Amino acid sequence: VWDSLENGNPYSEVYTYDGTEPEVTEEPEPTAVPEDKKIEFESYIKSWVTDAVIKEGSGASGGKDVDSTRNGDIFYFGEQLLDDLKAIEQITAVRNRDGDGNDNITAVWYAVDVSGMDVSDASKTDIQALLTNDSVICTVGPFATVTNNWTTFLSNSAKVTTTKTGTYGLFVKLNTGNKYCGNQDYITLKYTD
Repeated sequence: VWDSLENGNPYSEVYTYDGTEPEVTEEPEPTAVPEDKKIEFESYIKSWVTDAVIKEGSGASGGKDVDSTRNGDIFYFGEQLLDDLKAIEQITAVRNRDGDGNDNITAVWYAVDVSGMDVSDASKTDIQALLTNDSVICTVGPFATVTNNWTTFLSNSAKVTTTKTGTYGLFVKLNTGNKYCGNQDYITLKYTD
């Protein structure tokens, strides 16, 4: 019961509670979309490489790069979310030494279930056995080459195709018809268009 005034005259209204609660419609939580994730290449968790070194330099990120990567080198970037992963961008510099075959350099990305596995103790042979056609999520490249230098960093991007969801170990294996694959600067996992 409450009193009010209408046209200056007091009156009372009585409301009776019937024991029922009004229905409340809850708004659904908006689906969270992950943000793009830039990863410096030298931040890899583990690598299986030949003679590659982390080098101070003025790469595309302005920081360090992984210098003189080679055919067959493998890098592990930890467990990453695959849900809504649309593309992988890779920034690298490739030197073309007078038509030595480097024009066919690619980077093949794999998503592998690493649960229950100690990746840090795995041999290259163990890791290669996990990098199958079924675990490929994209191939970046072929990378453009620049004559006789390792310092022209260019962007390459590839669409990710996989039905996998959840978190998987993310590996990249560098491939070429010859020895060198180039200097790797950083990658970006792209979750947005």
